[in-house]
Amino acid sequence: MTMDSIKFKLEIFLIWVYAAFVIFQGNTVYIFLTKSNQVVIILALAVLTLIVGNSGKLKIQRRTKNAILFYLILDIGIFSLINISTPSLLFLTLSFPLLLILFQNKENIMLFLKALSNLMFIIALVSLFLWIFTNIIGVVNASGVYSNDVIPWGYNVYATVHNIYFYIENYIVQSNIFGVSVANTAIFTEGPMYAYLLIIALFYEMNFYKKPNKYKMLVIMVTSFTVFSDNAYIGVFFCIAFYWFLHHGNSSSSRLIIAATVLVLGITVVSFVLYQKSIVKSTSFFIRLDDMFANLRAFLHHPLLGVGFNNAKGLDIYRKRSYIIDSSNSSGLLSIFAYGGITWGIWYIIPFIKSIVGIIQSKNYFDRMMNGFIILTTILLLNVSIQDRIISFVICAISWGYILNKNCWVDDMI
Repeated sequence: MTMDSIKFKLEIFLIWVYAAFVIFQGNTVYIFLTKSNQVVIILALAVLTLIVGNSGKLKIQRRTKNAILFYLILDIGIFSLINISTPSLLFLTLSFPLLLILFQNKENIMLFLKALSNLMFIIALVSLFLWIFTNIIGVVNASGVYSNDVIPWGYNVYATVHNIYFYIENYIVQSNIFGVSVANTAIFTEGPMYAYLLIIALFYEMNFYKKPNKYKMLVIMVTSFTVFSDNAYIGVFFCIAFYWFLHHGNSSSSRLIIAATVLVLGITVVSFVLYQKSIVKSTSFFIRLDDMFANLRAFLHHPLLGVGFNNAKGLDIYRKRSYIIDSSNSSGLLSIFAYGGITWGIWYIIPFIKSIVGIIQSKNYFDRMMNGFIILTTILLLNVSIQDRIISFVICAISWGYILNKNCWVDDMI
């Protein structure tokens, strides 16, 4: 075995470890049970440093250097020193330049998404099995319960099956459009975060392979529906519609027709979900709606630097008083603009705008696929609180890795 082969195998192993840290820190129950958020972020940064250091073949491209320099001056040099409130957030911002270096290489993007997708498939398979036998059939009983004092996420009380599956016990009377009362949240504190990662895995499985694994696709798709989250419904619809778009949109006119059809159907799906939530007077729906308006007001009052990274008190003055007691921030994308203003928001909105244009103009499969990935993850970011999660920085870096280096990438698939 050659030294290059050993280094490549080590890189794959480290990327899998990093993907596991990304999932673990992505609002899982374990972060609260172990109180290890900051430790995990530091460990993830250490592993990321090892990956970049091990990849001797990585040559930093000029565009990547310019992006890193711009980020260091604008975000760490100005925004971070003003707004960073905890060491963990500082470590997160420091990880972004390393991620830009890592993901300027197309192969590393593929390796990371493959690791993330496979890990999410395992989580989906286990959670689907336990959801059916615990919450639907009822032959498996919960082995314990965690109160809000142990897992301080909203007012939720979490029941668990030997700490490998969790569900929100005090939400068992919550209704939804399918009539089933208990959502499958697997190892996560809430459905939207679980759905966000599942949909990323589903998109990868459907589009990054010449011959997709139908079994894995089916498991992830079915599990997504058991989460009963808006992100899951919208994400699955997008993945199916985009798969059709990829394989039938061979000309600009056909892509425009398909895009218009998908847009109309997408608006219909979103409107139906919002209507269902409004008629059952879902507290979650109104809190999330208030979050969106509060974020917009905060951004309009502080457009350049925002109110401060994760400055919840700075955001509370823009909320309705009745919702302040439940204040969190359920909209990742809007909270990025509220907390960091344009200084932070441009890193997310520029790839989205370029992908909207690029998906119509792109001529090869891989470009359309990456543009679709960026559009999907940005849309889902509207309804999930991950602005201070590693996954948010990872997806942003993947988007910029593609935008900055796509001209020197080869159009191929796994």
